[in-house]
Amino acid sequence: QPGAQLLEARERAVGVGDVEELQVPDAIGVGHQNTHQVVLERTAAADVRLRDAIETIPEAFVLWDHENRLVLCNSNFQNLHSLPDQAIEAGTPYEAVVEAGRKHVIRSKLASEDPVVPGARTFEAQLDDGHWLQISERRTKDGGYVSVGTDITPLKQHEKRLMDSEQRLMATVTDLRQSQQKLETQARQLAVLAQSAEEANQAKSKFLANM
Repeated sequence: QPGAQLLEARERAVGVGDVEELQVPDAIGVGHQNTHQVVLERTAAADVRLRDAIETIPEAFVLWDHENRLVLCNSNFQNLHSLPDQAIEAGTPYEAVVEAGRKHVIRSKLASEDPVVPGARTFEAQLDDGHWLQISERRTKDGGYVSVGTDITPLKQHEKRLMDSEQRLMATVTDLRQSQQKLETQARQLAVLAQSAEEANQAKSKFLANM
């Protein structure tokens, strides 16, 4: 009896141990799965917040990886270059994005390069539809770069109006100077004519007196 009771107690202990050995890994697995799910959900939420933030900025935003492939962009970038949806899919090469765009850069002018931040520069570019952009580029830590484009068309139009006004003003000043020179020349000619008339009048008076 005592031996049977001991054997039964041992079997129950082994049974409990088996249950624990079965339950503990399951609990760890479930916990790991839950943690992984939480991380995925947080990552997805952060990604959504990032995309929402990029979408709300008024500038054209685009991010390229170290191999010049598209990572993400906002609708302002897509609309500015009239890009179809398939051209802005993640992983699209830079050359393919440029080729798919229906608005191309016809000229650009380097504004400045940041001497402190390597690879940072700002330049102006004009599209073939007449729009002007000020583009700021910065290198990312992984070798890619981020580009932000601001529409400066109204500023350029105002600048052109000022230049046109300045040119018109300079033309007016030139015309006034030419008119002044003509008046001075006419005044000198009139003075010469007046002197000649005075001399002729004196000669006439002397002639009449002699007669």
